[in-house]
Amino acid sequence: MVVLEKGMPAIQLGFAEVPEEPLTYSLDDYPNKIGGKPFWLNPSKYLSWTDVVCSVCNKVMVLLVQFYTPEDEPPEAYHRVIYLFCCRDGKCHKTDWKGCFKVYRSQLGEWNPYYNPGEGMQVDSVQAPQCTVCGLEAPKTCSKCKKVHYCCREHQLVDWTGGHKAICGTDKNTIPSTTHLFPEFELVSEDEPEAEPVPTSIPTLPTPDTTSEQHQEEYEETSVDVDKPFLKFQKRISRSPSQVIRYARVSYSTDPTPLYVASTLPPPIPPCPCCNQPRTFEFQVMPQMLNVLDINHYDEHALDWGTVIVYSCAGNCWGEEVFREEVVWRQMFSEEGMGDAARRALEGKA
Repeated sequence: MVVLEKGMPAIQLGFAEVPEEPLTYSLDDYPNKIGGKPFWLNPSKYLSWTDVVCSVCNKVMVLLVQFYTPEDEPPEAYHRVIYLFCCRDGKCHKTDWKGCFKVYRSQLGEWNPYYNPGEGMQVDSVQAPQCTVCGLEAPKTCSKCKKVHYCCREHQLVDWTGGHKAICGTDKNTIPSTTHLFPEFELVSEDEPEAEPVPTSIPTLPTPDTTSEQHQEEYEETSVDVDKPFLKFQKRISRSPSQVIRYARVSYSTDPTPLYVASTLPPPIPPCPCCNQPRTFEFQVMPQMLNVLDINHYDEHALDWGTVIVYSCAGNCWGEEVFREEVVWRQMFSEEGMGDAARRALEGKA
């Protein structure tokens, strides 16, 4: 859980851990996590499948990450969750990546109809039906048994062929398949380590061995091919190579920038359409996340990114709605600026 406090380091890092037990939540223990079904902050209203449909394949995206990130201002941000959704089909991302991500912010004040202040226990029995496949809002019900709920026809078919057909109408309970989702991991956070101090005297470096083909390749990549943003990226993540998230909104006194992986920078980020305040960098998903998700890098249609950056309203403005959409930007590694040896290292290929 990320709680903002003045004087905290500018960046906190997220690391994926396999939960010892299935994750559950209350406001006193609201896990940050990767994959699985969303844990909805507001129990009376969930996102609809139409809110997170991929504009390329028209299929429902699934949860990539969620963060519980309460902030001091305004009072409506006392409880605050960010949900990032992603299409799992790498072909869609190659066609139009902008239609393959959606990010939403949800908030509740300390005093609200659903939870006891200070206790985090739900006091209102209102609980909207949840899709048994993905956890989204579920207006559809199995027409035969009337026990299982779905967000759309697509997921009703997924569940029917995935096992519900065999037990529908019996006393057996359906065990929802999780193969449609990203695998679930808990996100644990740590402050980013300080950089190693620069030595006062620079030791003499050995002359690179350029006699072998491998050494020649690595030497040329380091000295010629790899661009400066990637070298900076590589040096920075070397402090904690297994980081999968960089979370930036942990201090009121700093305004950190994303850690870019290439020279191509995002266009101007549009301000919040509701209050016209700027949207600021909140967190970024690192390429190491792809290894955690067990993405097959040898597949030409595999899901891929250099980094995925989320920007959100600096003022946490709020209204009557349960969700407000924020902005996602994806950056890829430069094909010209990243050498093969560096690419293999990030992909976990020695």
